[in-house]
Amino acid sequence: MNKSKTITNYHLYLGLLIWLSINLIQTIFTEINPDEAYYAFWAERLAFGYFDHPPMVSVIIRISSLLFDGNLGVRLVTLILQPLTMLITWKLCDTNNNMPLQKRLFIFFVTASAMTMFIAYGFFTTPDVPLLFFTSLFLYAYKNFLNSKKIHNTLLLTLAMAGLVYSKYQGVIVIILLLLSNLRLLKNPQFLLSATMAFILSLPHFFWQIKNNFPSFQYHLVGRSKEFNWSYFFEYIPNQLATFNPFVFGAMIWVLFKYRVSNLFERALVFIITGLILFFWICTYKGHAEPHWTVAASIPALILIVNFSSINEGFFNYIKRFVGASLILILIIRILLMTNLLPPELEFSGKKARYLAIEKIAENTPVVFTGSFQSPSLYHFFTGKTTTLISSLSSRQTQFDIWKNERQLQGKKVFLVGEYGKQTKEYKVNSEIFKGFFIQSFQSTRDLNITFQDVKTNYACNETVKMLIEIENNGQFPVLFHHPELPLNIAAIISGKNVLEIIEGQCSEDILSLNPGEKKKLLFSFVLPRINSGAYKMGYTCKNIIGASLNSRLVNISLSQ
Repeated sequence: MNKSKTITNYHLYLGLLIWLSINLIQTIFTEINPDEAYYAFWAERLAFGYFDHPPMVSVIIRISSLLFDGNLGVRLVTLILQPLTMLITWKLCDTNNNMPLQKRLFIFFVTASAMTMFIAYGFFTTPDVPLLFFTSLFLYAYKNFLNSKKIHNTLLLTLAMAGLVYSKYQGVIVIILLLLSNLRLLKNPQFLLSATMAFILSLPHFFWQIKNNFPSFQYHLVGRSKEFNWSYFFEYIPNQLATFNPFVFGAMIWVLFKYRVSNLFERALVFIITGLILFFWICTYKGHAEPHWTVAASIPALILIVNFSSINEGFFNYIKRFVGASLILILIIRILLMTNLLPPELEFSGKKARYLAIEKIAENTPVVFTGSFQSPSLYHFFTGKTTTLISSLSSRQTQFDIWKNERQLQGKKVFLVGEYGKQTKEYKVNSEIFKGFFIQSFQSTRDLNITFQDVKTNYACNETVKMLIEIENNGQFPVLFHHPELPLNIAAIISGKNVLEIIEGQCSEDILSLNPGEKKKLLFSFVLPRINSGAYKMGYTCKNIIGASLNSRLVNISLSQ
C-alpha cells in the first residue's frame, strides 16, 4: 500500500468516525418520530412480515433495544449501518484516474452530507435504513461477481438480494433494474443459483403474506390507489429535489446525460437511478408518490458523482461550491431538529409531553385510540403502557388490524381518547389539552361477521333494498347490542371512489346480544342514497360511537339515477 493510499484510508475512517459521532448526538437529542415508534412496536412482536413492510426494520430495532432504551433503543443499529453503507459505497467508487484520493474523498463526503434523505436515515430508523445498506452491499457483490464467479461472491450476492427483499419492496425493483441492465445474467448459472437461493431465503416472508391474505400488497397496490390528479404528477420532481437536495439532484441528472459508462457495473448504476426515478413518476397516475421511495438511488448516484468529479474539473468545482454551500442550510435544519423551534405540526418535538399527559389521566388503564397508527405507537413508546388502535371504514388499516389487540380488552375498563358526543370530557395536564372518557366495560365490533346472498347487479338510487343477512359472533366474548356505553347497530355500506355512505336501516327483529359462536338470521332493509350513477361496492357494518368497522365482504353493484 502506497503512502497516499494509507493517508486516504486514515482520512476515510476518521471521516466515518466523525460522521458517526455527529449522528450519535443527533440521535440522542432528536425526539422519536411517529413512524419510528410504530416500527418499535413491531420489534416487540417479531414476525416474518408486517402490514406495511417486510420485517428487517423490526429486527434492527429489536437488536438496538437489547442494549439500550429510549432513542438509542430504536436507533443504535441505524447509527452503525450508515457508516458501513458509506464504507461499502466508497469502495465502489472508481480509483483508476489521476485525481488525488484525498480530493475524491472530499467530494464523497460533501455529496453524501448534502443528500437530504440519505443523511436522515443515519439517525431516523425506517425500512429505508436496511434498504440503503443492502443496496450498497448488492452493488458491491455484483461488482465482485462480474470480476469473479467464485462461490463467496455468489453467496454474498444471495445475502444482499435476500436482504433487499426483507428490507423494503423497493429492493425488488433495484434487483430487477440491475437485471435489466445485464440480461445475460439470465443465462449465467451462478447468478441463477444466487437468485434461487435468495428466493428460498425470502419464502418465510411470502408464506406470511399468504397466511395473512397479502395485506402489504393489497395496501400498496390497491389501498393507496386514487383517481389520477395532475398535482401528483407535477409535485413529483419538486419532491425529488427535496429528497436528494436540489443541487445534488441536478448533479445526478447532469451525470446521467454526460457521463459515459465504461462497464457493466456503471451501466447498472445508471439503470437503477433512471429506473427508480421514472418508475415512481409513472406511479403518480395511481396517487401520490412519497418522495423517499427513490432513496435507494442515492447509492449509485453518489458513486457516479464521485467518478464524474474525478474526470471533470468543472463538475468538481460545481460540487465543491454549490453542493458544499448547501451544507450550511442542512446543518441549520439538523440543529433545529434537536430543538423545540420547529412548528409542532411537523411532529419533530413536543410529542412526549402530550402522551405523558394522557398517561397521567389514564394511569394504568389501557388506552384506546382511533384514526392513525401514530398515536398508540407514540403512547406506548413514551409510557410503555397497554394501548391499541381501533380502525374504521374512514381510516386505513394497519398492523393493529392484524394483531387485533382489542380482543384482550373486551369487558375491561379502558380510556378512549377523542371526542365522542356527550360522554366526552376535556382534560388539561400542564399545558396539554385533550379529550376522552373512561369506558367501564369495553366491547368492539370487528369480530362480528355478516354474510348475505342474492345481491342484484343493478340498483336505482332511492331504491329500497331488503336482504336476508346472517350475523355471527366469531369472538370469545358476548356482544351486547344495547351495551350501556357502546351500543351498536347494523348499517349498510356503499363505497366508491371518494364516496363512503353508511346507511341506517331496519332489522326484522331486535337483537339483544350474541354469544360467542352464536348466529342470527334477519331481514335488513335500507334505502339506497341519491348519488352519482356508476360502479360501487356494497356491504355491511356494525357501528358504534367509535366508528364503523367492515363486517362483511364487499360486492360490486352499479347505481343509476
